Amino acid sequence: MADEKKKVTIFTTAPFPLPPIAARAEIRTARLLIRPPRLSDVAAYHELRSDEESMKWSARGRADRNLDETRAALEAVQPPNDTSSYHFLVFDKETGELVGDGGVHPSSFWFGWPEIGYGIKREARGRGYAAEFLAAFLENWWALPRTEVEMDVDPGTADPAGDGSVPEQLTAMVGVENIASQKLVEKCGFRRFKEWEEVDGRAESATHGQQARLLGYALPSPPANASTGEKTAQG
Repeated sequence: MADEKKKVTIFTTAPFPLPPIAARAEIRTARLLIRPPRLSDVAAYHELRSDEESMKWSARGRADRNLDETRAALEAVQPPNDTSSYHFLVFDKETGELVGDGGVHPSSFWFGWPEIGYGIKREARGRGYAAEFLAAFLENWWALPRTEVEMDVDPGTADPAGDGSVPEQLTAMVGVENIASQKLVEKCGFRRFKEWEEVDGRAESATHGQQARLLGYALPSPPANASTGEKTAQG
C-alpha cells in the first residue's frame, strides 16, 4: 500500500456523495453499452470474475471460486451501498455480451484521490474495448456535479496554491509489468508521478508476500470542470 504517512491535506472538489444506481444514466459509445450492475448479471459477471488472468490485478488478487462469491461482489455495490462506488459493467452493444467492468471505488483509494480500475475479459481483448470504455467513463466522471472537500493526498499529486487548494484529480495504480494499462492511461492523459516497491499484502493472491513494483498515475480535471463544477451526468 502507498505510504499513508506521506500525505498532505488539501482543499479540492469531488463528486461526493457519488450518485446512487437509480440516478445513473447509461453510457453509450459506438460499440459499447456501459451501465450499472444488476443482481441479474451474476452469471455473466461470474464468467469475467472467474478468469485468473483478468483478476490478478484486482484488490483480492484472485478469481472468484464460485457463483456465491460473484453474487456477493454484486450485492456489495447495490443499494444501500451503491453511493460508496461508481461501478459499471461493459457490454458489446451488438451481441449483448458482457466484456468487462470498471469504475471508481473510493474505499480502495491509494493516493487519497478517487482511483479508477477496469478489466476486460481475455476473449474480448485486442479489440480496443478498454480504450473505448475509459474515454467514455472519463467524460461521464468529469460531468458529475461537484462539491468542495478536504482531502489527505499523496504529495506527488499536490502543489497547493496559497489557500491550500489543488485542482481535482483522478488516479490509477498500475503494476510495472502491466505495459498495456500503462500505455492506455498515458494515452488518456494520465501522468506518472510515483514508482515504488512493496510486499504484496493481498492474503489470497498468488503473489502474496512477494515484492511488487507499482506505478502511480494522476489525471487532473478539465479546466472548465475545475472552475465551475456545474456539469451534470450524461449518458
